[in-house]
Order: sequence, then structure tokens, then C-alpha cells
Amino acid sequence: MSDEIQKAQEARPGGDTIFGKIIRKEIPADVIYEDDQCLAFNDVSPQAPKHFLVIPKKPIQQLSVSDDSDEQLLGHLLVIARKCAFQQGLGNGYRVVINDGKHGGQSVYHLHVHVLGGRQLAWPPVFASGLNNGDIKVWDYESNSLLYTLTDHSYTVRSLEYLPNNYLASGDENGKIFIWNLSTRSKHIELTHIGTVRSIILLNLTTFASASTYSIKIWQIGSFTDRLTIDNAHSSIIMGLRYFSNRLFSISSDGILKTWENVNYKFQIDVNCDVLSFEIISNGNLACGCTNNYIKIYSVGANSFSFLRSFQQNGDVSSLSALEPGFLVSGANDGRLTIWNHNTGSDVLAYYGHTTYVYTLEYTKNKIFLSGSQAGLVRIWNMDTGNKLREFDANSRVRCLKYFDRKLEFKD
Repeated sequence: MSDEIQKAQEARPGGDTIFGKIIRKEIPADVIYEDDQCLAFNDVSPQAPKHFLVIPKKPIQQLSVSDDSDEQLLGHLLVIARKCAFQQGLGNGYRVVINDGKHGGQSVYHLHVHVLGGRQLAWPPVFASGLNNGDIKVWDYESNSLLYTLTDHSYTVRSLEYLPNNYLASGDENGKIFIWNLSTRSKHIELTHIGTVRSIILLNLTTFASASTYSIKIWQIGSFTDRLTIDNAHSSIIMGLRYFSNRLFSISSDGILKTWENVNYKFQIDVNCDVLSFEIISNGNLACGCTNNYIKIYSVGANSFSFLRSFQQNGDVSSLSALEPGFLVSGANDGRLTIWNHNTGSDVLAYYGHTTYVYTLEYTKNKIFLSGSQAGLVRIWNMDTGNKLREFDANSRVRCLKYFDRKLEFKD
């Protein structure tokens, strides 16, 4: 549990607070604004280049217990937040946050408004890591902290997918798929596949697919029932699934790439390498990462795949992730990360992001991506500069990552 979550769990309403002492000038603060109703000051533990608080001088414990008579004061806090943000040079935007109560992460029971800015802020700032020890750890990107751990898997977690209605699907090496309700942080239902579940992919707002050893299953979201099973979809281990434009794509370890339309087999191609990784890139093209150090790019036609180009990195292509249009990142078994222009096959940036095997890569947005390694580290990178923005220690091999894209319809 992170320090902030721990503080919120332990905090109780009532009594004097550190903010009351700041208002009375009993302890110092870096004040940026004050009037007869409120005070604004810089946070002592900033989570962004600019991070300040606006607090009322009236001792309101939290937003949920404020009174209707506080309407003018509450509005005044937001007006001052806006004015201070302008004075602090946050012309490109900022985030305003009010934590309320234990589940809202409130650790000081004196109402306070957080204002954060000065860099691109991710939203939602949450991602999950599936680990070798069977745990799933859910992290807060912005506060650089562990939020909670989901612990019911007994085997290595090999795949994760975020589903509508705030569910998370996780697949393990024993053929189990757990559906987690992230709102309650509990297991909702357990599904069964045969063999290692290496890939789970959302198809639409009502269905998702999973691949386990040689078979593919289509599941109904909501009832979480098995709608269809494609037995012997491949004769070798299925390494990955991807979905684009009403077509499902699957690839096996022996390099056989197939496409399915309305779950009916359409056509295939042999990419002529042993495959470790697989990704959809710009315009629905496909990237295959091979054990012979090559990345191979294919386009998809009405009735066939077409080879476009290949390019080579140092080391097995252990992981792939699409980035901004035209760009791709690959991970290697020696810890190297390479940013590619996949339209030309040229490497834009290459560096040792890890010292060990890079099992997984995940793009978030705003030119930021995640990498997970054999050493148990999750690192967050800027794709343009290669600068490391954050690091998280999961204390177990990181086999898969999933950024929670809440553009999906969900209940929370």
C-alpha cells in the first residue's frame, strides 16, 4: 500500500490539522495567495512541476459534509485556483483535484483543492502489471505509488485487458481467466481456458477474446459466458491476438499469421521466423517480432497479407508496442529499447532501458510508454527523448502491462 493510501486509511475527521496550523501561521508554508476566505500555497511534496493547494480558512472537513451555505466559498476556491494557475504560468492547462474521505484518498481532514500542472499529465493515471508470482499490482502513475494488489492467481499472470464497466481480465499459465471488479478491487468471476493464456483482447463493448495454447475463445462481457471456442486455431502455441476493423488476427510461435472475420477463418501467411511478439500498427498493418532479431511488417488486404519490409535490432524481439502513428517500440532480451519509424525501417532512438529481458511494452498516450522487465522493474519513458520519467519495483518478473484506457464506457 502506498504512503498516501496508507495515510488516507488511517486518517480520521475531527481535531486540529496541519492546514489549520498553516492558516494560523503556526508553521511555515510557501504561500502564493491569501485573502479573508482562503489561502493558497505550494505543496511540500509536489507531484508535478507546479503543485499547489487552495484551502478555505473556514474549517470544513471535507466536500461531502459542506453545507449549502458554503456555496459562495466553494465557488471562491475554484476562482482562486484559476487565478493562481494563471499566475503560475499554467497556460497550457492543469488538473484540479479534491479528495474526499477514505476511498477518495483524503489524508488531511480540512477541505483542500489540489492544482497540478507544468507538464503533460496522464489520464487516467493508472496501469496494472501482471507478475511472475501471480500477483497483479495496480499503480498510480502520477503519485508514483502502488495503489493495491490483486492476489488470487496461483500461477504467472501472462495477459491483461481492460474491459468496459471498470473490469480487468487477467490470464495465467494454468488456463485461468479472472475478471476483476476494479471498483471493489475484488474478483468478480473465474473463467477457464486450457493452457497458458498468453493474450486477451477486447473486441468491442460486449465481447473479448482470449488465446490459450492452440485455441481461441470469444467471451460475452456482462454474463462472462463462453460464446464460441475455436479449437486447434493453430498447430503451434498462439503468441498473441490483435483486433482491427472487425478482423481478429492471431499468430503462433512457428510464424503462422492468420486472420478471422466474424470468427471465421479467412487466410494466413508464414512469416518465416519463430515469433515472440506481435502488434497492430498504423493503418492496421501488423508487426511481428522474431527470435532472429528481425521485425517484419505486413499489410492486410481483402484476401491476403502482403510483406512490406523488415528491419533488424540487436537481440531477440521480445516485445513490441505501437506508439504515435508511424512509430513502434521494440524490447530485446538484453534490455535494449528501440524506437522505430516503421514506415522506413529506420531506428530513431536506441538505448538500454533495462539490464535484463524486456517482457512487455505498453503505450499510454501523449508519447509516453511503459516497459516491464525480468528484473521486476516497470519504467515509464518519453518516446521522443528516451528520458525515464518514473520507475516502479514490482519485486517479481513483469510479464504483462495494461494501461487503463477509460475512454471505454464504464461504471465507477
